[in-house]
Amino acid sequence: MQTLNNLKRTFTLTREDLIYIGNYQRVYKRVLREAKKRENDRYVIESTDRTRAMWRLINREIGKAPENEEKLEFKIGNKLISNPTEITDKLNKHFVSTVEELVKQKSNVSVYNLKIKQCPNSIFIYPVTEEEVISLTKSLKGKPTAGDDDIPETLVKQYMQLIKGPLAHIYNLSLNSGFFPDIWKTTKVKPLYKKGDKYDMKNYRPISIIPVFAKLLEILMYNRIISFLYENKILSEA
Repeated sequence: MQTLNNLKRTFTLTREDLIYIGNYQRVYKRVLREAKKRENDRYVIESTDRTRAMWRLINREIGKAPENEEKLEFKIGNKLISNPTEITDKLNKHFVSTVEELVKQKSNVSVYNLKIKQCPNSIFIYPVTEEEVISLTKSLKGKPTAGDDDIPETLVKQYMQLIKGPLAHIYNLSLNSGFFPDIWKTTKVKPLYKKGDKYDMKNYRPISIIPVFAKLLEILMYNRIISFLYENKILSEA
């Protein structure tokens, strides 16, 4: 391409030569764009974190320098582990055991003195509307993070007007059938450093990132349940 540009500047070319060079340059740019697109697709598909891979490509295109990613390493006894698979397994066991310990502590609290108010009314799950879906979407923070489906909040907020109808239909089917899609049950969990020794996994807490469509469905159901509880004064003052 540089050679052709030098020819155009150095020599007086005929009209036919200029047309040929112009056509060649257009074909070259088209092939280059397609090759770049395929390489970007391959990079994202083969990445273990597709959302992060997409943002790396975006930042590279806009000229934003990538942030330094700190590699996780933990000490187990006298051994330093850095293998991602081993770290994932150890963190999972640690987080699960922490939750189990909290459950044991809470199980000692007596609930026999709590008064449960009786309610003769049955809950009615009113249908989801497109306007409600739009309103809930606007309340999202629009984070670039994504759940296991690799669909970030920012993308959903931007294009909700195009999918509000089908999405409201899916939500109504879910509420009417009592079926929660299996694909929305998977949560991406990331360790967040708190303070202290970074090699000690006790100084990390789990952050759950659920799919944005699952998050909206949970809010829809929560709003209906909490509204019923308050209207019928089922919740105690405690």
